[in-house]
Amino acid sequence: MMEIKYVSTTCPYCGTGCGFNLVVRDGKVF
Repeated sequence: MMEIKYVSTTCPYCGTGCGFNLVVRDGKVF
């Protein structure tokens, strides 16, 4: 069964610290 989760995280690219949500389905990030 497909389980979809939304995980909020902080972008590591620069020092600004923008936040975004990752979509995780069956243990894979989309």
